[in-house]
Amino acid sequence: MFLASLRALGRGQLADWLGRVVSFSAPTAVVAQSFSGYGIGLAAAAPLEADTTVLTVPSTVWQPYSADAALATLQQRAPPFAASLAALSAQLQAQQVAGAERLPQHAAMALNLLFSAGDSYVDSLPTPDVPALWPDDDLELLAGTRTAARVAARASFVASVHAQLFGAAPAVSLQAFEAALAVVISRALTGPGAPYTLVPVLDALNHSFTPGCAHAYDAGTQSFTVTTLRPHAAGEQLFISYGRHLDDDKALRLYGFTGLMPGAARLAAPWDDTATAPQLLQALLAHATPSEAATARHQLAAAVQAAQARYPTQLPETEALLKMGNLRRRALHALTIRAGEQRALAGCGT
Repeated sequence: MFLASLRALGRGQLADWLGRVVSFSAPTAVVAQSFSGYGIGLAAAAPLEADTTVLTVPSTVWQPYSADAALATLQQRAPPFAASLAALSAQLQAQQVAGAERLPQHAAMALNLLFSAGDSYVDSLPTPDVPALWPDDDLELLAGTRTAARVAARASFVASVHAQLFGAAPAVSLQAFEAALAVVISRALTGPGAPYTLVPVLDALNHSFTPGCAHAYDAGTQSFTVTTLRPHAAGEQLFISYGRHLDDDKALRLYGFTGLMPGAARLAAPWDDTATAPQLLQALLAHATPSEAATARHQLAAAVQAAQARYPTQLPETEALLKMGNLRRRALHALTIRAGEQRALAGCGT
């Protein structure tokens, strides 16, 4: 039933490949299904009880797409390139560049995808609609947000890495490298004692802050498993959590969604690091002299006003735009980000 559901969604090559993997037992408890606002996900094929293992993905399925396999392949086929990648990572880590420690894994996995054309699983992977891959016109929708600044910083980092690794006549274009990195970052997973890898089938599960399932790695069998946390009705979508502290900014940059997508659950409070700023401010001001408190309030008000001026619309207009129908997907994402930041700033200014 599961493999048939993949074929019905146009994933026939993937279904055929899974059917040929001897140690992969096609799950009987789940089916692949298209869900409004989410794309393809996994659903209960029949009513499920809590604590039911609905999916097991053995190493024969995930290991070829792991960071370890990609790094080993790179070392075997292009030792000088692998050495340059390791040296660049070490250099960036010494400079305390965020994300530098994962660079060898991400780059090797991205190259593994690029040079695996014709692989049934790789060919089935959609490119995530993340801002790193948006054209300039759509990036303008994020003007003034911290998301825009982070996307720009990431683009500069990737362009620099690409130039240092591939030189002036690259065998892999910057655009292809960016797209492959986006696929890896949006789909790879790990955990305590678990490898860093892409996990076919499991990666079809969508995110929720109140997930009905949990995924884990069994080191003894080298398998990834998905187990229900509560009962599910037949046809109900199965969710896992992509992280308890996921907010709209991170969700959009890494995965290509925000909490106001149609049919999606609301994400965590935007700007979670400033969500309690008014309470923190009041606590700090309680220990200040009247003069210090007045100065602090004045400086905060000026900072909030300057930050609000960066946006192309102010909060009331942003919220009105969000209520409009027929918004393009990217515009909806961008307005969600903008509104969240503006609400947080309004709270900081009170």
